[in-house]
Amino acid sequence: MGIQITPGVANQRFTVQFPLITEHYQEDILNKRFEIACHLYNSMLLKIQRRLNEMRKTKAYRTTREKLTAINARIYSCGKEEQKALHHERAALRHKLKELRALYRISDNDFQIDIRPMQHHFTENIDCATAQRIASRLWNAARAVLFSGGQELRCKEADAFNSLESKSTESGIKFKEEKGIMVWRGLKIPVKVDYGNPYEAMAMEHKVKYCRIVRIFVRGKYKFYIQVVFEGLAPPKIDKSTGELKHSLGKGDVGLDIGVQTLAVASSTDVKLFELADKVRNIDKEKRYLRRRIDRSRRGIKPDNRHEDGTAKAHSGRVNPKPNTGAHNKLRELHRKQAAIRRMQHHIMANALLPLGEWTSAD
Repeated sequence: MGIQITPGVANQRFTVQFPLITEHYQEDILNKRFEIACHLYNSMLLKIQRRLNEMRKTKAYRTTREKLTAINARIYSCGKEEQKALHHERAALRHKLKELRALYRISDNDFQIDIRPMQHHFTENIDCATAQRIASRLWNAARAVLFSGGQELRCKEADAFNSLESKSTESGIKFKEEKGIMVWRGLKIPVKVDYGNPYEAMAMEHKVKYCRIVRIFVRGKYKFYIQVVFEGLAPPKIDKSTGELKHSLGKGDVGLDIGVQTLAVASSTDVKLFELADKVRNIDKEKRYLRRRIDRSRRGIKPDNRHEDGTAKAHSGRVNPKPNTGAHNKLRELHRKQAAIRRMQHHIMANALLPLGEWTSAD
């Protein structure tokens, strides 16, 4: 069960994850839909990449970017009068870049419009609202390339595309809390909700904003979960035996000094030193063994496509059409366990910090 709180007073949300009780045929359908969604994502990505390349080739874009970079380099090292003029010039250049993006149809709305004809070919499996969310995910990737120093857009592999969400509870992926099922394009899958858990019971009293399906590869197979995004503040966690709050908030200021492996904490009542993820064990030896095993399997598949030193020949085609599934899955499971332990310890450490003082978001 995971929690995520979105900042902001007027638009608070929190997420609760519930397991799905799936049958084999339902798992096959869900896996098929994740593959289709990955195909839609990659097809749209290639279109967007071509548009970005065409826009970057234009003289107007290059000169505007050069001027904007020069202004950003000197805007805070000059006098107030010159700084004011540079602010106006920078705003004009940013508006020009916005017009260029509109000309080449690089925006969230344009992506959502362009993905609809693709989605119509897979309407039995992917609804329009879910496809538009895929387009919004692409816009976030393109925005990182345009504004946040991202290098380039990259296609996703099928096993790396593991979440699908809808835009609202009116269409797409729906959670019927009164029946305890998830409904999506003909699928009706029971949701495992523990009403004996006070946190989940209080969460179910909130209004559902939208839903997300995630799959996690565990011990050689996918397990499916539904993440329900509720409106409002996350309910407090209560101890079943005592009825008291598990993690009460303290008072006073708290100082944090984050290092590479440790976290030093100082408050008005206590001073602590936490070791970050100290229960994560060293798996380098097991990883080396599994990677050698995978490499030997690759070399044995098409030995004619390899040089004497074992490196692949150029233009030799796919060297590893059927990888060693057992070794790949074991390596994947090792990484999953490490990530789960690290995430659990970070949550435990965060709960240990709550009683030390008041926590406010930095403006």
